[in-house]
Amino acid sequence: MNATLAANFLLIDGALRPQALAALYRQVGAQEILPLYRGTRWQALQELGPILVKPQSREMLAQWPGSPQARTDSSLLYSNASLEDVAAHLRHFIAPPTRQGSQGLLRFANPRITVHWLDSFAPQQLARVLGPIEHWWVSSPNHGWEEPPDPAWRTFSRNGPTPAWTDSCARLEEPQEVALEKARLWKFEERLYQWLRTRNEHTFANSDARQIGHWLKQTLDSGQAWGLHTEQALVTWAEACADWGDDFALQAEGPYRRWLTLNPEHARLAPELRLEAFDQHQQTAPRSPSHD
Repeated sequence: MNATLAANFLLIDGALRPQALAALYRQVGAQEILPLYRGTRWQALQELGPILVKPQSREMLAQWPGSPQARTDSSLLYSNASLEDVAAHLRHFIAPPTRQGSQGLLRFANPRITVHWLDSFAPQQLARVLGPIEHWWVSSPNHGWEEPPDPAWRTFSRNGPTPAWTDSCARLEEPQEVALEKARLWKFEERLYQWLRTRNEHTFANSDARQIGHWLKQTLDSGQAWGLHTEQALVTWAEACADWGDDFALQAEGPYRRWLTLNPEHARLAPELRLEAFDQHQQTAPRSPSHD
C-alpha cells in the first residue's frame, strides 16, 4: 500500500520540528491542526508535543517520502475517524503508566521511538493500541554512519473492527519497556557517533558502516562491563577508547595505568569516579594519542 496515497493524517513531533505549529498555521490551504497536549496538564508545552494534522489536500502528504526531515520528525496515519477522535485516542499514550505504577511522558510521535514501541506489541495488543487508526506508517530509521536507503517505512495495521478500549491498554509492560530501552540506546549511539566525529573528524575515517556499528556496540558493552552506567561516563569511556585504543584500561604502559600507578588512591574509587578523575587529569596533561 502506498502510504502517501492512503494516509489522511500526519503526526508531527513538535520537539523535533521547531516552530512546527507556527509553520503549519502559515501554510496555504485549509487543514485541521490539533496539538495533542492542548487541554491537558501539559498544555504549556503544546508546541513541543505531538501535533496531529489532517490536511485537506494531498500535497503535504505527497511530499513526505522525499523529505528526509519529515521522515525523521513525523509519521503518517490513516483513519476513518475524525481528527478529534483520533486525537482523543492518542492522548491515552501521552503519559502511560508503567508496571510499577509510575508515569512519564512517552514521545510516541518521534519516529525513532514509534517504530520500537509499536513493534513491541503482539497483533491483538497492537489492534487495541491503534484503536481508530487503521494504518500507521513510520519511516525505518537509519544511523548517520549508514548509507541512506531509498525511502522505506514500517507499516502497522489493524485488521477488523476497532477493539473496545480499556485503560490497561496504555500500560507499558515489559516488552514495551525493553523496546523503549532499545530506542534510547539507538538515539544514544547516534549522538555518540556524531559527537566523536565532531571531536575528531578522523575518528572513523578508515571504517565502513559495519565496522562503526560494531565498534560503538563493543565500546558501550565494554564500558558497562567495566562498571559504567551513566551516559556521561560512557561518552568519556568512548573518547578514551578512540584516543588510546579499545584496551586503554589494560595497557601496562598506557596513560591510564601510568596515571593509576602515580595516583594509587584512585584505585579505591568507584569506576565512574575513577574514570572521571582520569579524564580530568588528561585534560591538563600533554596527550599523544596512539589512535585516531
